[in-house]
Amino acid sequence: MLLRRDLYRVITDEDEQEIERLFKLALDLRFRLPAYLEEVWLVAGRKYYPECHETAHAFAQIAGIEAVDGEHVVLTKTNCSSEEGDFGANYTTVLHSWNVFEVPSGQKFILDVLPVYDSSILPIVLQAPNPAYWIPKDALRVNALKQIQEPRMQHRIKNLAEAMQKVLES
Repeated sequence: MLLRRDLYRVITDEDEQEIERLFKLALDLRFRLPAYLEEVWLVAGRKYYPECHETAHAFAQIAGIEAVDGEHVVLTKTNCSSEEGDFGANYTTVLHSWNVFEVPSGQKFILDVLPVYDSSILPIVLQAPNPAYWIPKDALRVNALKQIQEPRMQHRIKNLAEAMQKVLES
């Protein structure tokens, strides 16, 4: 894996191996799981594709790492005026779930298996903490995240984790 060591605090070879292991596992599942789900996962007679919340929690079960429910900052528009030298950025936040893991040296990293609004078909690995991934303090937003604990969502997470395990065993 091409890991830009200059972008991270000092990491060891063991750290890099753990980052690479989890990235490759996420990448393997991102490419192989959709074909498997198309064959076996129908909800109410329609194809169903898991969202980030289910994916992060199921991946946490498979990989033995933590799932985090929070918000992701998304850049929606930029304005740059060459005449005035002004630059402006508009952003919003969306409810999102991702994974956090610790490498042997004790540093923490974010693994976003199913990035939203980033136009990435690949998982993303970032050093934690990262300002684009955060836990809201606003009561309304926190309550919205509690949907993860609903039995229906827990059932979907369990089914997705089982599907991931079958893909990895095949």
